[in-house]
Amino acid sequence: MRRSQRDAYDQLCGWTLGLGDAAFVHQHAHMRLARQQRAWPAFVLPAARGVLTATDVLSTPAGPDRLAAIRSWCESVWEAYHDSRRQVIALLAEYGIV
Repeated sequence: MRRSQRDAYDQLCGWTLGLGDAAFVHQHAHMRLARQQRAWPAFVLPAARGVLTATDVLSTPAGPDRLAAIRSWCESVWEAYHDSRRQVIALLAEYGIV
């Protein structure tokens, strides 16, 4: 059975949270973002959202190779959302995350 991208993303989030590695700070960022109720900026979703998927990352064996795949996935997504970078950085700065 082929797992959905959402299931793969959720599994990948759980895997990185279990690492206890400060390099994976998404949990802390999400917690800060969730503390305040506010209107979020509208982000334009690009047609192509990166060349790698969470499923691609999870197909890489756990360990150093998967960590490298996660970094490549993040870079791919960040590049795909290039036009929204200023908005994302401003939002994260407003919350003291960057």
